[in-house]
Amino acid sequence: MKKRNSIKGFSFISSAVVALSLALVGLQSSSPEAKALTIEGDSTGAELLSALQKGGHVIYFRHGNAVRDVRPDAIDQLPDQFQECLDPGRPLSADGLVDMQNVGEHFKQLNIPVGRVLASPACRCIETLWYAFNEDVAEIEVVKSLNAIPDTPSYDPVGLWKNLHEMLQTVPRVGTNTVLSAHSTNIKALTGLKVAQGEAVVFRPDGKGWFELVARIEQDDWQSLPPEIR
Repeated sequence: MKKRNSIKGFSFISSAVVALSLALVGLQSSSPEAKALTIEGDSTGAELLSALQKGGHVIYFRHGNAVRDVRPDAIDQLPDQFQECLDPGRPLSADGLVDMQNVGEHFKQLNIPVGRVLASPACRCIETLWYAFNEDVAEIEVVKSLNAIPDTPSYDPVGLWKNLHEMLQTVPRVGTNTVLSAHSTNIKALTGLKVAQGEAVVFRPDGKGWFELVARIEQDDWQSLPPEIR
């Protein structure tokens, strides 16, 4: 189990775009890629699980393992309302699908409550949530602003930064956690974090326009949380 210094108090000030951009560059250059279960501060695995069970967190998943030109019938296996998802040529791999099903099972076994569920319009992000939380399919919200940030010099991501910041600072419904599935580019642009496929980044909003990084959990490490309090 690893620990790092917390990244606290991200805020977005729309009138200070230049200052924000400089701050983001600093974060990107200083934030290493995490491996396995990473808990911020002095919290233990038991304390992290207890907090998740009480709700109040925003859990950001980078989509599960996705590979181009595999599972040609992948999109046909999604419900009708998701058939027009973006980039159908890069669905979850067979292993990625199973990985996300396992993540969903861990949520059930660990009694981690899920409230709002929001996905990028990319097929792989919708699949990630569908296979992990398909019992809540009616509540999966496809959010255009969660789409990947294009890697082009002319693209202005400020609007996407602002929207993602808004999602991370919004306190979930009482007793639930909000779950997002999007891309590495979104979370890196806002926080500087390099997130692996299937990895979850846990944030805690304070209801005052601020949020802090609580933990990072790779897809195989949910089972690392203490079984005695499941």
